[in-house]
Amino acid sequence: MDFGQQAFSNLNFGGRPALRPRVPIQPPPGAHFGYDPFENPIEALLPIDDSFRQTVHPVDDKGHIIFRPAGQAPQPPPPPPLETQMTVVVEEGGIAPKNAFEPTDDLDPYGKNEPIQLEEHVKHISLKETGINEHEYHHGLLPREDINRMLKDPGDFLLRCTTATNQGQRQTCLSVMGGNGFVEHFMIKNVNGQFYLTDQMGFPNVITLANHYLLKKIPFGSPPVTLNKPVCRQDWEFHPEKITCGKVLGAGAFGQVYHGKLRVRPNENELEVAVKTMKVTLMTKEKIEETMKEARLMRMLRHKNIVRCYGVCADTEPLMLVIEYVPGGSLHAYLKARNINITIDDRVSMAYDAACGLHHIHRHTILHRDIAARNCLYGNKTLKISDFGLSRLATYVKLEPHEKASFRYLAPEVFTTQLFTTAADVWAYGVLLFEIFSNGSEPYPNWTGAQIRAKVSKDGSQLTLPEWAPPFIKEVVAKAFTMNPDNRCKVHDIILLIDSAKHYRKKFQQAKAAKQKKTKGHKDKKDNTSAQKTKEKTKPQKKKQKENNKKSMFKKLK
Repeated sequence: MDFGQQAFSNLNFGGRPALRPRVPIQPPPGAHFGYDPFENPIEALLPIDDSFRQTVHPVDDKGHIIFRPAGQAPQPPPPPPLETQMTVVVEEGGIAPKNAFEPTDDLDPYGKNEPIQLEEHVKHISLKETGINEHEYHHGLLPREDINRMLKDPGDFLLRCTTATNQGQRQTCLSVMGGNGFVEHFMIKNVNGQFYLTDQMGFPNVITLANHYLLKKIPFGSPPVTLNKPVCRQDWEFHPEKITCGKVLGAGAFGQVYHGKLRVRPNENELEVAVKTMKVTLMTKEKIEETMKEARLMRMLRHKNIVRCYGVCADTEPLMLVIEYVPGGSLHAYLKARNINITIDDRVSMAYDAACGLHHIHRHTILHRDIAARNCLYGNKTLKISDFGLSRLATYVKLEPHEKASFRYLAPEVFTTQLFTTAADVWAYGVLLFEIFSNGSEPYPNWTGAQIRAKVSKDGSQLTLPEWAPPFIKEVVAKAFTMNPDNRCKVHDIILLIDSAKHYRKKFQQAKAAKQKKTKGHKDKKDNTSAQKTKEKTKPQKKKQKENNKKSMFKKLK
């Protein structure tokens, strides 16, 4: 994250009340908890909406969700007993304690903190009704953009939370797909402990309210809608108790990043993850939407050179983004620390990985808009692109006057037209190559934003690679720094050029090694021949010397 960005910030995240009883969910035998639609590693390009695959669970006549194993056709449920009711445990006082956890700067930066269960420090969303988060069709803080993608058929519905009111409370919202193809959102009012969807009838809790309208099929609203089927949580919506946080990996203006463990299902091993959390004080509607937008874009992408997003935890404050853990950390920090000890081959591999990741991003019609060494992670000799806080699902984006941007990475046309396209990402990729081959040096050091803008918009890039950089890398940088965006190379062309050069370089090194081996073998053979001749030449002399020694000894004895 570049904290020196100038106005024209990158979304960086940045932690947890006392345990409270939770209502245990006991699904019937054979219940299927879903699957990860991204588990096919062979598939290089996924459809844009793959991350929103989901099944609307059917319900019986009492409103209970009917679970069934994967692949099994739905069977009509047996009639339940008349006394069976969907119930919810309502507790007194759903407001979180005043000392609820908020990330602070006194956490041990060297990782000596004991692992902590996230449930111990999260601030539960206050709806003046506890227990509601345990229901599978309650989606917490998920914004409308995600909700609208989940509701498919008329009557599909779910519960979610709104942003906090002036009193610090959040309200429950009932979102329903109407018959006209539009999603309708209804606020559930809480008046003296009674919950109202309309002014005519109050209910002791939200679940009872939802059951009433679901089972009796009572239309409400204008245009009228009728509840039909609840839409349950998706595989990427995690309960907080599934996440365990350990040491702090980093911190910024917006929050902190923790090293953590994720247990998706009870009988599976924990997965090593990174957990990005937002400060509770910054959880405005806009920040939540930005965070969820980043998660939405990252879920669309599945590539070995892109940091994967496993999902979110929206039940609690702060909102948590669960992403892939890369053990090496920031590429920028790696370049600074290793410096000249990084081989040319490793640097070329970094450039190739970054190009492959960016190409996959562009194939999904996504603009990253913040390609830089600080936003790449490097571990196990693999580079992964991260930080999609400024990314947009678009072919071009017009920068607003109040927006912040990294001037050192902006293309000339962005300065003059304020339009950002894939060509601008390619320009930023050229700056990334400068960082890789300059050991993480800052582009345009000691230059002001005004100076960079004036010089780059008029004369183009002023960055030069060191003399020892391979010629083909210099060629890639020159093509990436083409002034006219229409003539600037595509990422696909960069991949082909680097791949071809890597192949040639490998063949050259193999030929060189073979030649050295052959030369060494010839020299060894020559040395062996010379030694043999010397041995044969000295053999008669040794024989004669031996005879003389015998004669001398015989004379002494005589």
